[in-house]
Amino acid sequence: MLAAAVLALVPAPLTPGQVEEDFSLLRQALTEVHAGWGRYEDPGRALAAIDQAKQRAQREGTTEAVYREISRVLPLIRCDHTKAELPPDLDAKRRSERLQRPFTFRIFDGEAYIDQTDPLQPGLLKGDRIVGINGRPMARILDRLKPYVPVDGWTDDTWTVEMELSSEFLASAFDTFYPLEFGWTDEWRVTVERDAEFVTQSMKGLRYDEFAQMAGLAAAGDFDESIRYEQTGDSTGLLTIPSFINYRRNAPVNVIYGRIFDRIRADGVKKLIIDLRENGGGSDDAAIGLLSWLADRPMATSSRGAVRKFDLGRLRPHVSSWDMSVFERPDSSFERIEGGWKWERPLSGTVPQRANAFSGQVLLLSSKANASGSTMLLGFLQQRRGAVVVGEETGGSVEGPTAGTIFFLELPHSKVRVRIPLFRTYTGLEFRSGFGLKPDISAPETLASWLAGQDAALEAAKGL
Repeated sequence: MLAAAVLALVPAPLTPGQVEEDFSLLRQALTEVHAGWGRYEDPGRALAAIDQAKQRAQREGTTEAVYREISRVLPLIRCDHTKAELPPDLDAKRRSERLQRPFTFRIFDGEAYIDQTDPLQPGLLKGDRIVGINGRPMARILDRLKPYVPVDGWTDDTWTVEMELSSEFLASAFDTFYPLEFGWTDEWRVTVERDAEFVTQSMKGLRYDEFAQMAGLAAAGDFDESIRYEQTGDSTGLLTIPSFINYRRNAPVNVIYGRIFDRIRADGVKKLIIDLRENGGGSDDAAIGLLSWLADRPMATSSRGAVRKFDLGRLRPHVSSWDMSVFERPDSSFERIEGGWKWERPLSGTVPQRANAFSGQVLLLSSKANASGSTMLLGFLQQRRGAVVVGEETGGSVEGPTAGTIFFLELPHSKVRVRIPLFRTYTGLEFRSGFGLKPDISAPETLASWLAGQDAALEAAKGL
């Protein structure tokens, strides 16, 4: 396979001193403030990796190098909420120039298969196994990019979710980190295996907005735009909630749920299937709000959040958040726990039962894309409502994520913005530390079911 041409895109230069200052602020934020620091991994290992990353970035001396090296070490914290955002110069290139791959893929058992392609560049077919891209074996590409993907705890097999598609990484982790490892290109030469033969297709890159339209990222939407309900049988209803994100629009959650559950009651539904498989989490009002419409009695959530005692000091000029008030609260508003380095506050108490709450059978569809709030919701409904979970093990832990209030640390020289979660959540549910919620009935998506257009989890839930 011949390699495609690599574009000469020159990132902004940085001096060794500027790189030193950026990494010093990052190190302070992670070790003194991050709620998940040391939760799963040895802090010493992470610190050594940060120092090595700084040295590599200093040798190269660019914003691209700082972003790449920071993105390599953040997954060591094992927190899906801890990510670095592209610096402005690279973000502008990604959005405006034709650098996006003109196809999407799915990953099964470590192999990538073509899903969608640019309709103006036909040739590749759904199900084609990708052998190589731009002269490099696909297996080697995935091995190089996999360490960039953060996961919660020890849910390592969930790396495929953000590698395939993810608005968190502006298209996906693949699209964000491929050029940082292999060079920027506007030409994609793809070799696939089809019917025991090899086919190579040369394609031109897309702008980000064109890719988002092709991949359906733009249609993912917020909570109020994506939620939908339909009756699928005489007494069966299907409620699909692809997103709990409501912080951008502040839609009236209870009004939306109220209208839907009025329809569910009017339809005479006795079995309600709730499809959360595309839901990675989002806003508490949309997630916890659903509980009150499903509670068969007042439901105690009993989740609590722990925050480390800290002094922002020199970090303050570089920090922003949607809730800066947390940094102004006196010590008296927290309760000392566990050796003095954590402070705890209640997150929520008891969820009331709605007058027209659904009292029938609840079945939940789960997948490895479930993290954060969606996993906690699955846990509460499974353990305290008796709901049956069907599908795959989740990517988030029932124990609770390091999330809650997230502040954004903007490094002054590279302009890389790092997300730092402030609270460590404790749900009070039974859990396996660092692992996802196990479904009651396993019905994972497989290569065969995907190619055949079959939905094993939905069919299994309908049959219960």
